[in-house]
Amino acid sequence: MNDTKRVILILASLTFILLWIHPETIPVSIMEARNFITSREMITENHWLLTTMNGEARYEKPPFPSWIGAIFGGIFGITNVWALRLPTALMGVFTIIFWYKFSLLSSQNKTVSFWSAAILATSLYFITIQKEAPSDIYHIGCMLFAVYVIFKSLKKNILSFKNLILASLGIGFAILSKSVIPLYSILLPFVISYLIVYHSKAWKKKVIWFISLLGAGILIGGWWYVYIRLKDSNTFELIALKETGNWTNYNVKPFYYYWNFFTQTGLWTIPALVSLIYPYLIKRVSNKKLYTFSWIWTVTSLVLLSIVPEKKVRYLLPVLIPLALTIALYIEYLAKHFKELRKNESWPIYLHTIILIIIGYTIPIGLLYNNLMISSTPWLWSSFLVISSIICATLMWRYLKHKLLQKVFYTSILFLTSLIVFGMPLFKILYNNPAYEKASSEVFPSNFPTYSYGEIAPEILWNFGRTAPTLTAKHLQELNRSPFGVLVRPSLSTDFETHYKQAFTLKKITTFDHNISARPNQKKYKDRLAANVYILKKRP
Repeated sequence: MNDTKRVILILASLTFILLWIHPETIPVSIMEARNFITSREMITENHWLLTTMNGEARYEKPPFPSWIGAIFGGIFGITNVWALRLPTALMGVFTIIFWYKFSLLSSQNKTVSFWSAAILATSLYFITIQKEAPSDIYHIGCMLFAVYVIFKSLKKNILSFKNLILASLGIGFAILSKSVIPLYSILLPFVISYLIVYHSKAWKKKVIWFISLLGAGILIGGWWYVYIRLKDSNTFELIALKETGNWTNYNVKPFYYYWNFFTQTGLWTIPALVSLIYPYLIKRVSNKKLYTFSWIWTVTSLVLLSIVPEKKVRYLLPVLIPLALTIALYIEYLAKHFKELRKNESWPIYLHTIILIIIGYTIPIGLLYNNLMISSTPWLWSSFLVISSIICATLMWRYLKHKLLQKVFYTSILFLTSLIVFGMPLFKILYNNPAYEKASSEVFPSNFPTYSYGEIAPEILWNFGRTAPTLTAKHLQELNRSPFGVLVRPSLSTDFETHYKQAFTLKKITTFDHNISARPNQKKYKDRLAANVYILKKRP
């Protein structure tokens, strides 16, 4: 095994551990639940193209992530959360591998490319996005693959048909994952920064080749939208109108909302901030052209995202990709010159490392304070967490004292990994709602017709195990006098009972409560994560 393959194996293993360890510890998030339901209905209802969620059209999100989820669910079981989370973790690994390949190709430096990929893999939002918005990693991974192929072709001047097809497939699957967003948030900033830094006189042939692959990619990714437009035009137009309206009317934030983006790297917050100080670092990095390229890519991506009125923190992940390369170049400079740096240059990395050391030494205190060390269930995990934290903190202190910055870097990655591997099982201690009851269709007899009144949380619908469409007059007419079940959000229960009690007998049989760590009388309790369950029967 050569060095490159060995590094790829290390990065793949690291990423897979960070993204998939303890896959059923964290509850299914709202975004995951939506994707899982769509995948389930592809299998149970055969809705592979006209995609649905709880029996209703779900054209807001392209189908590629749900297709992959359905395939894994079909193989390993559609109720297995670990199986449905597996492809997201694998796509994360795919993303890191091709970011490493891109970094290696652009830097011609194995150390910088490894650091760049490792920094991205261990960035806070790269890890958390897998649960918060799992479909995002699909469009990022596919578009990064396309960017790698494009960059490789332009750099080596190999404008082959094979590379055109490969790049087109990457763009196409990215569009099938997140519509045109990856074109705007990843491809456009890359192209702008490339044209500024790596412009070439022989541009005519390259432009024709690029436009051809872009057109092919749009065709590959756009066919599903054309199909939906032809098959269900009214619903498609309503959803398209709503989605485009959201860009300017929903979750609107000021232009500067994203300008603390570097904090989303988590572990790398301080190095990230310093790496963005262009006048300071351009004089010091070994590869000035690459640093300028990654810096422009980062800033351009940030500005383009800031222009869009609708803003969410999770939309920032495309900015963290080129930022990882700027951080890696800064780390390379530090590793080479740390021993001779003056205090006014070295203090940021001292501050960065000392914060990690303090966290490492205070973890045992925090566990003892919260009685996690004496709890019977997580005792083994908490012991491992304490031991690994103290060891990593001690090593970081020792390496920092001797100015061995590379070893500080590797130990900090080990520290983060140990926090996730040994710390995640401790989350179960926070699941302390005695009223918690997981949704399940087994509360009703088999094939018992079940509906919903008002909007029911996707997390509940996912665990319920089958569709519960919104109750309508048509349903009541079809049911005649047959009994049926209804899921109702607690805040709507009074309205529901008032509306139906004259014509139906109502029997409340249970309450599904997915507030796993908050009790009904607590501030953090969310009404949307609960549903009262009724059986109704028409009065004689």
